Amino acid sequence: MRQFRSFVATLLPLISGLPLLVDSALATESAASRELQCVVSAAGSPNVSEAIGIVFGPEVPRALVEKAVENWSRCRGYRTDFPAFLIGQAGTQTIEIELDRSPSPRRRHCGLFGGSKIVLYAFWTDEKGHLHRCGSRVDGLTHELGHMLGLRDAPHQRSCLDHAMSHIDSANRNRRQILLDECAAVGRRWLTTTELSATELALLAANALADGD
Repeated sequence: MRQFRSFVATLLPLISGLPLLVDSALATESAASRELQCVVSAAGSPNVSEAIGIVFGPEVPRALVEKAVENWSRCRGYRTDFPAFLIGQAGTQTIEIELDRSPSPRRRHCGLFGGSKIVLYAFWTDEKGHLHRCGSRVDGLTHELGHMLGLRDAPHQRSCLDHAMSHIDSANRNRRQILLDECAAVGRRWLTTTELSATELALLAANALADGD
């Protein structure tokens, strides 16, 4: 009987802890599901590039570009899973950055990405047409570089406001950041020479020559 009581005394704390373990597992699964719902990638095959050049005029502070690039460089797959950024010089692909002190022509947007150009605006408008200051331009440029890397805007819902690709909002004007799920999604959108074999690179070169003909 004494051994049985000892066994029960040992077992009870473990049993009482099971709900906490289950709740923790469900919370982790819920957080992962939420993150997946907040990341939207562009459609199509992965892009192939080794480096993306960023050029800009004297009105764009170099420190602004450096800080936005630094944000993306913290992703684990930077340079290996997706291309690095070259500041102030051309790359395999090159994008130009401009600053505009007027309101953005699109609601809830502080910047626009148009293929080879990013324009950062000073103000954004809400659904009622009210003007708001855009806040951190580093956040804005980080967001637009995300479009360059193949991500679309995150769904406009409160659970996604902390993501870098979230729409601008008075609640997240200065607190958007790149999260792990966004890094992973970008990595799936690109192929770098680090990931490609010599045979695959030769085939890509041959296809490029054929397209040129």
